[in-house]
Amino acid sequence: MKFTLRIAVSLLIFLTLPLTSGCGIEGRWESKSFKPEIARDKFRLMGPTIDSLGFRKTTIVFAPNGRFNAQAVYGNRTENSNGEWELSKGKLTLIDEAGHPYTYDIKLKDFNTAINLTRRIEGTDVILTLRKVPFENDELEE
Repeated sequence: MKFTLRIAVSLLIFLTLPLTSGCGIEGRWESKSFKPEIARDKFRLMGPTIDSLGFRKTTIVFAPNGRFNAQAVYGNRTENSNGEWELSKGKLTLIDEAGHPYTYDIKLKDFNTAINLTRRIEGTDVILTLRKVPFENDELEE
């Protein structure tokens, strides 16, 4: 009986730990990988899916109040975006300040220290992997 109780308590702790450690996407994320490489010229985090300069990297801050700011680099050009984010049923929707939504399939990985954002472009699943990084002083506040 003692052994069974110990297993049950350990399992409960293991399953609820992500809930107590901020398992959501709130925080600062930086691009870690992008696949397939051939899709870089067509991918944009926000906006039309055509950009001849090619996606290089991004940093996104998701605030607990549902706001985000993002900085994406395409070739030698940097674009800043702000707006609201919504997470529901495995989908992340970024809504820009003009009200345009951009939806990604989302999967939390590696004990919520990485996320995969998947967007279908011309019949191909394009996967942007982000990793969680510490905040800097000039980041989005609540």
